[in-house]
Amino acid sequence: MKKILGTIARRLLAIVLALVMVVLTVVVVVGTPLANNYRNMVSMFLSQTTFTAEGGANPQYFTSDYASAEEVDRAATELSVQIEREGIVLMKNEGNVLPLANGAKVSLLSQNSVDLVYGGAGAGSIDTSQVDNLKNALEKNGFKVNPTLWDFYETGAGAAYRKQVPNIMGQGAFAANEVPMDIYTEDVISSMDEYNDAGIVVIGRSGSESVDLPADYLTLTEEEKALIEFACGKFDTVVLMLNVTNAMDLSVLDIYNIDACIWVGATGQEGAVAIGEVLNGTVSPSGNTVDTWSYKPAEAPAAVNLGDYTITNSEVVSGNKYIVYEEGIYVGYRYYETRYEDVVLGNEKAENFKYDEQVQFPFGYGLSYTTFDWTDYTVTESADSFTISVKVTNTGDYAGKETVQIYLQKPYTDYDKANQLEKASVELVGYEKTEVLESGAFEIVTIEVMLESNEAHFTSVTPCVTASIEEAAAQPFVSSHKTPKLTFSNSGIEFLVSSMKFTNASGNIEASLSQIVIVLAPASIAVLIVEIKTSFSALVASSATNSTSLQSETAFSINVLISSIILGAFLWQIYSIPTGETGSATESLGLEADLIALYVASTLSGVVPT
Repeated sequence: MKKILGTIARRLLAIVLALVMVVLTVVVVVGTPLANNYRNMVSMFLSQTTFTAEGGANPQYFTSDYASAEEVDRAATELSVQIEREGIVLMKNEGNVLPLANGAKVSLLSQNSVDLVYGGAGAGSIDTSQVDNLKNALEKNGFKVNPTLWDFYETGAGAAYRKQVPNIMGQGAFAANEVPMDIYTEDVISSMDEYNDAGIVVIGRSGSESVDLPADYLTLTEEEKALIEFACGKFDTVVLMLNVTNAMDLSVLDIYNIDACIWVGATGQEGAVAIGEVLNGTVSPSGNTVDTWSYKPAEAPAAVNLGDYTITNSEVVSGNKYIVYEEGIYVGYRYYETRYEDVVLGNEKAENFKYDEQVQFPFGYGLSYTTFDWTDYTVTESADSFTISVKVTNTGDYAGKETVQIYLQKPYTDYDKANQLEKASVELVGYEKTEVLESGAFEIVTIEVMLESNEAHFTSVTPCVTASIEEAAAQPFVSSHKTPKLTFSNSGIEFLVSSMKFTNASGNIEASLSQIVIVLAPASIAVLIVEIKTSFSALVASSATNSTSLQSETAFSINVLISSIILGAFLWQIYSIPTGETGSATESLGLEADLIALYVASTLSGVVPT
């Protein structure tokens, strides 16, 4: 009886180990490309070092401007906030409702208010463990935020609704998932009566690598429209805050009585506080749109050409998809402005393209809390460039910055037509932002445009009040020539198993899983070899008398053989790990190889190792 139970136990163990090996094989095969692409992100997630330093305890390639890592962090934080300050775009401000009064009591509407878009998915993701949420960011700037409404979205009934984005492999769907109006309770709605200086409706949209955005994701959902309509009926001042990473259809601005609209983009790890600074007027918005915001984005050539096209006989891994960029150079403003010029010049019927029905906010658009006058405009031509100079004066009541944009129009000649050369009707060739100008102050902005390349580079900005924007914004730590010498390798993930320390030379989950497998492999091989010996003995003993037993043992031996092949594949996988900065992976696995040899030899001889 004990012998039978022992045989069953051995076979069950062999089967279990074989299944484990199969599962781990699948995991390694699937995980290898992911681990290779995201090895540093995986290491950081597991709180492991992602680099090794060469040159002693304190290597110096260039001398840093900072005395400590803490100083670098502070500078990075300030730069992140400054980028957000400079980039926020004021798109609408009816009746100058912005900035809001100091200490205003506001209600943040939408589940997006508690779930800000800090960055994109994949390589654009942000560590959100230490970021400021929108409530904290506004309270730091003197606002009083409706706590009942906030709790409703964060932990109450509204917490069941969150936007969705696909994962880094493109699996999943984009969904806004706004809270339906019938979920709001009377207590939540009545809480807005006290915090009614402004209703701030937050729209959130993110993006990801590996997947294209569907057209309907760039329009507002019915739930979002209902929330905006409710806000317009509830509050005297309604601000639409666009926490989005792409241009959207904002037809709602023409439909509902929305007083103001700001585009804040993705805030980054530290930038949320700048939203409060813009809303209370500490900072006057000076950003400009970097895309054309269209009423009908799906009608642009690039959108029409977008699709899911497959190469049926492709042998390239993840290389069976393609797109034909038939739109050529006519992307964004180059399309809209050129199409409009064709209408003006009579090259196309006016009814075929109506600019005002296509373009809601043009490229380079952006409002301010103050006003500026441009005077003393001059253009000087040299042998290889144009130099443009303009005097920018702040004529309003708020301090602010202004962006000077230079556009070039090139004639579409007979030669261009004969040779089928494509030219946009207008092209951005230079831009520069002023420093902060107090009311009444001015600055002379000078931009040079090279003739041959039509590329702008800025040789001088003559300040008349304080230092130039370059000196104010370009913090020393961003210089790539003043950083410690760090040799980046793929090492960093380590495992401690049975008092043996395995250093992962390739620094990714693939190798780490393989190392765990290698620890399991000796016992698995030992059990399998014992089972093969037992099965072979059973075959010899029963071949003449029991054909059923013969068939059973033959099938089981085949299974054991397959399991052994799987283990062999894992061993090959381990010895195929690339060499990293910390040394050869093969060398680091030498001890494990010796263990395998010990188990195999001792099992064949009938001795159990200890």
